[in-house]
Amino acid sequence: MNRNAIAVISALLFFAVTCPVLAQANLRQREGQPHESKQHGQGALDGQAAAVQKKVTGWYIGGFVGGLGMGPFGIAVSYAVAAESCSAVPLEKYVEIVERSPDYRLGFREGYQMRIRKRRKRSAIIGSLTGTAVITTLLLTVRG
Repeated sequence: MNRNAIAVISALLFFAVTCPVLAQANLRQREGQPHESKQHGQGALDGQAAAVQKKVTGWYIGGFVGGLGMGPFGIAVSYAVAAESCSAVPLEKYVEIVERSPDYRLGFREGYQMRIRKRRKRSAIIGSLTGTAVITTLLLTVRG
């Protein structure tokens, strides 16, 4: 092979390896910065609206059981579990937004995750407070 062919192949290999790495780094950097576009803002509002439609009754029941079993410790455990729960956008919602712009999809995901976690934590805390109140009342009634 001649030198020009080697130089071209080397350049192609270099860009083939570095471009995806740079694109990932750029995406990570973008995700860490606030977004001001209208698309992102609308996506965030739509994501929050989608999260409101999702039922969180299971988190209330889990919190209630945690409050019954562990009392005040159940409140902390229920909150921690709800705060760290998987909050990925459901597939059926993602299919609806797949044709939208990347900014819109990012805003939708961020809005959905923020709202669903907030709702889950609130539901788990209310459930665990209710469970704690029930077990406390039962214990005081039995002892009294």
